[in-house]
Amino acid sequence: MKKIISNSLEDTKNIGVELAKILKKGDLVVLNGDLGSGKTALVTGFMSYYKKDDEVSSPTFTIVNEHKVTDDLSIFHFDVYRLNDVDEFYAIGGDEYFDKGITFMEWGENVKSALPNEYLEIELHKSPKDENVRLFYLIPHGNHYQELVDSLKIGSYDEPDFLLTDEEMELQKAYDVIKNKQGALPGLKNADPVAEPNEEVEIDEKDMPWELIDAEDAYFDGDEPPKKD
Repeated sequence: MKKIISNSLEDTKNIGVELAKILKKGDLVVLNGDLGSGKTALVTGFMSYYKKDDEVSSPTFTIVNEHKVTDDLSIFHFDVYRLNDVDEFYAIGGDEYFDKGITFMEWGENVKSALPNEYLEIELHKSPKDENVRLFYLIPHGNHYQELVDSLKIGSYDEPDFLLTDEEMELQKAYDVIKNKQGALPGLKNADPVAEPNEEVEIDEKDMPWELIDAEDAYFDGDEPPKKD
């Protein structure tokens, strides 16, 4: 998993440009995030690589827009927000597009059971503290997409403070105390910020701010981050 900060609309579009440099025919990118989180903007940036960004609009009512970017490559831009269930996706032949070009699917979590085993998932999150800032989680499903993510020439972030509310910042400080005392010990649960050094403590991941949970963080010993309820 790779995490990327976008500080502006232009940053978001540039992430799309970088994706355009590595995605090939048959690749599928699933975009999940709240309204206004930057899904269509990212696709617009991708299309700008092919000088077709003026064609992009969210296919909210058409479900899918097709863009011919070269003689032998089409881009399929889905928005499945309005589909009631996965049967409607199959009814329009949605799964038949995957091998025909590069596919971007907004709200793809709504038809997850129809997706192939391998694809690139991008979660987009808005900062509660800055309306211009976004956080992208690039989550590869399968070896092919892991290699793609690894090859991206854009880096990860280390400090998530810009995403946190004041209450979450207080929790962050408590966890920092634990880390300073205990070190990066795997598998800790129900952490007690007053624990003595070398005392075994536990951290309950359900009580941690969701934005702080990292799939590679030592607290969870490499497990995937739990989903927000």
